[in-house]
Amino acid sequence: MSTHHAEAGYHRKTALIIVAAAILYVAGSWGVSLWDRDEAWYCQTSKQMVQSGDWVVPHFLDQPRYAKPIFIYWCQAASMTIFGANEFAARLVSGVAMTATLTMLGVVLSRAIGGRRAMLTVLIFSSSALVITAAKMCLTDSVLLLFITGMQLCLFRLYRAAGSRRPVGWTMDHPVPRSQDSRSTLATAMAMWVCIAMAVLTKGPVVFALMFGTMIALALLDMGRQCRSLQAWRAAIAWWKHIRFLRGLLIVLVVGLPWLLAAYLRHPDFIWKMLREPGQHFGSNQDGHWQAPGYFLVTIWLTYFPWSLLLPTALTLGWKHRGLPHVRFALAIILGNWVFAEMMVTKLPHYILPAFTSLAFLTATALIRCVRRQHDDLDRRVFYGALGVWACGAMMLAALPYVGAWRLEDPARGGGLLFAAVGVVYVAAVIVQFARRRLVGAATLAGGGMMLLITILYMCYLPSAAFLRLPQRVASELERLRKLDGPGDGRVIMVDYDEPSLAFYQGGTIGKAEKPYLRQTPPEQWPRWIVISSKFFDSLPPSRQRCLQRMATLSGVNYNTGGKVVDLFIMRKSDAVAAQTDPAAAPEQ
Repeated sequence: MSTHHAEAGYHRKTALIIVAAAILYVAGSWGVSLWDRDEAWYCQTSKQMVQSGDWVVPHFLDQPRYAKPIFIYWCQAASMTIFGANEFAARLVSGVAMTATLTMLGVVLSRAIGGRRAMLTVLIFSSSALVITAAKMCLTDSVLLLFITGMQLCLFRLYRAAGSRRPVGWTMDHPVPRSQDSRSTLATAMAMWVCIAMAVLTKGPVVFALMFGTMIALALLDMGRQCRSLQAWRAAIAWWKHIRFLRGLLIVLVVGLPWLLAAYLRHPDFIWKMLREPGQHFGSNQDGHWQAPGYFLVTIWLTYFPWSLLLPTALTLGWKHRGLPHVRFALAIILGNWVFAEMMVTKLPHYILPAFTSLAFLTATALIRCVRRQHDDLDRRVFYGALGVWACGAMMLAALPYVGAWRLEDPARGGGLLFAAVGVVYVAAVIVQFARRRLVGAATLAGGGMMLLITILYMCYLPSAAFLRLPQRVASELERLRKLDGPGDGRVIMVDYDEPSLAFYQGGTIGKAEKPYLRQTPPEQWPRWIVISSKFFDSLPPSRQRCLQRMATLSGVNYNTGGKVVDLFIMRKSDAVAAQTDPAAAPEQ
């Protein structure tokens, strides 16, 4: 087969992978309720944007939402305008953005390094656990990743075009290639700054930390042992002038300033409070997400699954071949992102998502080297030992959905059993392929099987898992009971149950009351309906308990408290209390 035909074949396979990933990213999104508090915040905020017509200052219920800039809300609200105010419309934005990222990687890498490595990179990246999760949730991560990936690819082109091809360990006696200034580098720099501007409009200035982290890590890798030399530093960063910072910052201002001015005129404090948000994540325990240093060294084995099996080989061979510019640049992206994420007090698994494109590239490169027998890392006993550990962990993960449904006697047990059975077959097939040293076949099964498993999870298990849809069930039961109750006081609050997704499903009128409310407020002033945890209701004085009538009891997972299982009561204020007209009823302390 000629090289041209082989490349065409790889291009077709890459396109097939992208199509399969696009289907995976939207599969089942319409039948799975919001199951993360961040999802609920974004979804409800975008829904209110559509309902209110205010596309300048985002709001969650009655308060401005300062957490992120405006672009993600625009995208989700636009999708809801077309497909309705539902979970599918909000999540579709992430799926489309991740598919666009895959397409960008496939096209650029095919031209730069060849079709085979591009195909494997796209396969590995698209089927990684964290990538799939980000693509199927209505968060900022997929949209942000699209712009960050564009920035990274442009930055690498500037790095190469400027003549930065020094091998690791170069000395000052080696001549430094002359930098070139051309229209192509100017166009690349401007494209990079457009990506940066859109990233800032999506999630604020975090993109600058990732960019400069990559550049500094790359300079250190370029210098090797000469990092104490001032001349070495000057040579290593000489190409930075082609980034054109001043023009770039002007582009960022042109893109973001119109919305910033409109937001300032509408809500003068909004911009300042929004800009404070990244600093709070960096230096404080924001939303209870504090994690100790080393957090990402632990979570990467799950977030990069199933490719965490090849992660040690990918990083080891990447370090051995760091003299190659594309490998060195990939390592710089990983190091810059990782160090920045570890420095933050608030840590979440998706903070290292921008490094996954480089991890996938290094994994694909290592796999090809082993296929060509340039290295024997995947033939050693230590690898087969790791394969055994990976297999045990994978089968435990496959069993988790069934075990969860079985323990809670949930009707999703059938889907959980199917997921577990396919998972066992998947693990066995990957082991057989590695044992026969069919490395490309093993990789194809690992990626394709992962896509199949997640499709089964979203199509056959999650839609019927009642314990995972507690807010949706509570909202439906509230609606039913309020209709039976007839016209009257339809107010509702939740006490000792803080779940943002309930607001989305209930219609955005539910309020939150602190625990002292039911003790300190006269019962006749309570709203007609109260959603309360069974634990807190049992702690109320009997006189207060008698003021409420239990209408329904529901159990399930509360995502806002770390996934704990809770029992909830839907209470109606008793008719006797509702009929009281004496405002002088003394509160019971």
